[in-house]
Amino acid sequence: FNKLFYYLLTPIIAMAFVAIGRRISDYGITEERYIVLLIAIWLAGITLYFIFSKKKNIITIPLSLMSITSLAAFGPWGIYQVSMRSQMSRLIQPLEQHHLLQNGKIRPLKRADLNLLDSNDKIKISGALEYLAQTEHRKYLKEHLTINIDSTEIFKALNIPYTTGV
Repeated sequence: FNKLFYYLLTPIIAMAFVAIGRRISDYGITEERYIVLLIAIWLAGITLYFIFSKKKNIITIPLSLMSITSLAAFGPWGIYQVSMRSQMSRLIQPLEQHHLLQNGKIRPLKRADLNLLDSNDKIKISGALEYLAQTEHRKYLKEHLTINIDSTEIFKALNIPYTTGV
């Protein structure tokens, strides 16, 4: 069992990478997706270690998990910084593309502005805006707004209709 276990684990790890890669490419990185990706990377590393290592030491499992989670907690590659940058990029990119920013900041959109955006852009903007407004990233989001508003009324204040992909 011990010899086959890690070989049998490889298709599951591949599926995990495909699944989380698809979600990240469609909706960007959030804290939860970052954790899933981190666990998939860690599990792949542990699997490769136990498949190819001549000396298999079980202490590698907790030490490597502790190391990878410690690294993910701090710095520019940390969980909160990566998710905030990913979601801000998803929000700003379509607005920049259609020249809907004022001095690099998000301003309330006019009805004509909304007509410039296609449905995919509206979905990206809505999803990212909702995520940023409902998490601790709302402080950073407020720095990118031309108006000072409460996060609960952000869609109304920016004249952005909430749009989902459903």
